[in-house]
Amino acid sequence: METTREAVIDEVLRPAATQESAVEAFIDLELGAKPHRRNHDQHIAGPLPLIIGITGHRDVRPEDVTSLEASLRSEFERLRELYPSTPFVVLNSLAEGSDRLAARVALELGFRLVVVLPMARDLYEADFAAESLGEFRALLAQAEHSFELPLMSNRMPEEVVPHGPAREQQYAQVGAYLASHSTILFALWDGVHLNKVGGTSQIVRFKLEGVPAPYARTHSELDAPDCGPVYQIVTPRHSNPNTTEQPFTVRKIYPSEYASREDAEQAFRDIYERMETLNSDAVRYSSELRDHFTESEAYLFPEDLTKELPEPLRGIRAFYAITD
Repeated sequence: METTREAVIDEVLRPAATQESAVEAFIDLELGAKPHRRNHDQHIAGPLPLIIGITGHRDVRPEDVTSLEASLRSEFERLRELYPSTPFVVLNSLAEGSDRLAARVALELGFRLVVVLPMARDLYEADFAAESLGEFRALLAQAEHSFELPLMSNRMPEEVVPHGPAREQQYAQVGAYLASHSTILFALWDGVHLNKVGGTSQIVRFKLEGVPAPYARTHSELDAPDCGPVYQIVTPRHSNPNTTEQPFTVRKIYPSEYASREDAEQAFRDIYERMETLNSDAVRYSSELRDHFTESEAYLFPEDLTKELPEPLRGIRAFYAITD
């Protein structure tokens, strides 16, 4: 499995079974030499996905599962109705409780599931008892792609075997990845801020305030900021059944840099609507794109040099050709 955190396009958007990114899937379906014949009711999505990160409590109460699933399903369906030409990718680490609940809902709705493991799979699986391990493996098998994050600070595998600071840092690192690579972070969270390393409230802070050292990824001037909205599904838990808000309701929380909540809502709505416009235009004008796609690719980077490009840059080249 790939362990480089920076290979975002190659890792986050590339399903293992097909080895196609969202861009490549669109090219194959819409711009290939022999485009697929569409069924009358077939849903065609564009090339630019809205990425949903998932974080939440492990100790979800069994009696709350149905209500939590309903709240999450409603929000996912609302997003799909608002942005029908946009594909959805769910980033998830498949921890017990909230992660797996969200994964089941995502798969039920046909969203693409990408699993980010906080450490090597065999080390991570040590977290789970036999029944839980079976559930983990069943959901992992349904993911379109999965990959492992490297150990931090040049640690050796044996250092993260016991539960303690080293292992908790790996959970924080995967939370930082989810926060910084998601368009929206969904948090199944009771609303209580704690100082637990790798805990849900820390991951929420990462999304709202930015990811600090030592978890921050290397940025270029062209990268999008790490900060963004958190959609909280208010979630009671075994260790704290008393939530800060009405259980199972949805709260949208925005970074504090905006002058008002209304300004923040409008700013992010504009982003999602622009993504939808690009995706719907790509689908609508696919026949015209097909005629000029190869020409646009060659304009950015000649075909004879393409083999020398890393896979993520070939994806960017293809995406450029779609949007040109």
